[in-house]
Amino acid sequence: MKKTLLMTALKNRFKKVGNYECHLKNININGVKRGCSGFIKNPETEKIIYLTTEYVCGNCYKPLENKVMFRTAKDFKDYTGGTNQWCMENELVDKVVKALA
Repeated sequence: MKKTLLMTALKNRFKKVGNYECHLKNININGVKRGCSGFIKNPETEKIIYLTTEYVCGNCYKPLENKVMFRTAKDFKDYTGGTNQWCMENELVDKVVKALA
């Protein structure tokens, strides 16, 4: 099983690149941590991104295997937001920061 990106590690990645508000929670299913999800806000622009680091099952849909998802959000309760965007985990912070600019 692939190692998952959890809340604390992701918050630390965002701290390294700027002053972003992180509202994240770990995804825990039957005692197994599967990643994290929540919102990242740029306090300067007021823009918000919803994201999840739970991996898509490769047997379910191969093109999204090992990718994580993010999209724009209107507020911290907007779980439907904009168009889903997918990227590799190591690209996530850069892509979110660009979307929040």
